Amino acid sequence: MTKSNVNIHVLADETLGGIKREYVEVDRKTEIGEKIIIVDKNDPDDEYENGAI
Repeated sequence: MTKSNVNIHVLADETLGGIKREYVEVDRKTEIGEKIIIVDKNDPDDEYENGAI
């Protein structure tokens, strides 16, 4: 098996009745309308927690 540096997140897609989908983590700026997951909270004063979508 080959190792890679890809991080995959599994989330329930509510638009498909809760079916679980896999999402690949990418390192780039977001575009309007995209969903993001907080994975490394930097500022303790941020309103979001790790795992927030």
